[in-house]
Amino acid sequence: MLYSFLCATLWASTGIFVKYIDGLSVPHIIWGRFLIAFLFGLLFVQSRAKFQFTPLQQRSYSEYALALMMTAYYVLATYSFFYAPVAVAALLIALAPLFTFLLRLFIKGEFHRNELLGFIIAFLGLMLYFYGKDYAGEGYSTDAIILGGVCALSAAILRAAFSFIVWESVGKGRSVDAANINNNTLLLGVILLSPALFFQSVSGAIKHLNEINLIFLSKL
Repeated sequence: MLYSFLCATLWASTGIFVKYIDGLSVPHIIWGRFLIAFLFGLLFVQSRAKFQFTPLQQRSYSEYALALMMTAYYVLATYSFFYAPVAVAALLIALAPLFTFLLRLFIKGEFHRNELLGFIIAFLGLMLYFYGKDYAGEGYSTDAIILGGVCALSAAILRAAFSFIVWESVGKGRSVDAANINNNTLLLGVILLSPALFFQSVSGAIKHLNEINLIFLSKL
């Protein structure tokens, strides 16, 4: 429980660091985060000998698909923090466990009473939080909030699907190399976002505050 709380707290702070980065486009922010996290992963998480980005093999298809899902998740989550208020984006992305519950309910017809109770409480909490909120005074347009909300919900659905697939695989006795999936996620992000960097202007890339925020982002 303590680890879950600490993890949720650190993850929720992602939006704060995104908001503090000035002069960088979203693709640059995401690309920098992926690159720094990938390098830290190679140095502190696993040795270069263990990490393998090899041609697709029978065992690799699902792992690369899962890595691609997580790459898309991080991209969508970052865009949601960029467009919407941090609290809104964080709450919507935090619905991922609820979507996992729905996936298991509709696909396998299984659910636990505690999950159903948590599902109801979560939505009641969201309704109470958003009731009467006016973000126009904070400089957010309705279109920006909607776009950020769509990105946040899409990220939550991807995260839920990822968790469901991993749990199903483990439940069937299949091995899942989480560390390799994580590094592939970061490497795919660096590769796929590289072309977008040529079409984005950079006005604050050399600011030390940006560098510090990117380093903190890469650790979350």
